[in-house]
Amino acid sequence: MQENRFLIEAIEDFEAENGRPLETLEELVPNQLAPPIAEIVQDQVGDSSVLKLKMSAPYSSIDAKSADDVLYSFEPAEGDDPWQLQVSIFLGSFQSTRFIYNPDERSSNRYSKVGRWGLAD
Repeated sequence: MQENRFLIEAIEDFEAENGRPLETLEELVPNQLAPPIAEIVQDQVGDSSVLKLKMSAPYSSIDAKSADDVLYSFEPAEGDDPWQLQVSIFLGSFQSTRFIYNPDERSSNRYSKVGRWGLAD
């Protein structure tokens, strides 16, 4: 959870500087997140090309290879629901550990709360 603090701070900095919440994580580049931590890359999806955020965040708490196996997904704030960040750390084959960060600390029966984070059950 501490290893993702840089991303939480970047999201909070964006909101403070722009007076509005993020719509996508890509909006953090280059002002809040700069290379080598993050960059926008072109990704081929079917017949079309889309821009995506590529993160190079160091991970040492799971294993030495996990830096390439971390997936970040983001849901913007909608209505009364706050924004939500999901961090999935893949441990090999199909196993993963998912952490959900919710700034309003709303609880869910799908996650075990650990401060502002939830660990997927």
